[in-house]
Amino acid sequence: MYDPYLDQWTTLLDMPVANQGGVIASIGEEIFIISGTTTNDMTTGTILNTVSRFAPGIGQNGL
Repeated sequence: MYDPYLDQWTTLLDMPVANQGGVIASIGEEIFIISGTTTNDMTTGTILNTVSRFAPGIGQNGL
């Protein structure tokens, strides 16, 4: 996560599921990842029917 006040990046925990090609949107401070696949090759990966939410105020990984 990037902190513009300190001009530094912090590594957070990995997401629970790999996601390639998902659609990303933000509302306020929260970031949403919608759908996508589980591999870099979008023709062979499992298509996800999920929405993941990252909310920095929740904890270390925000999920």
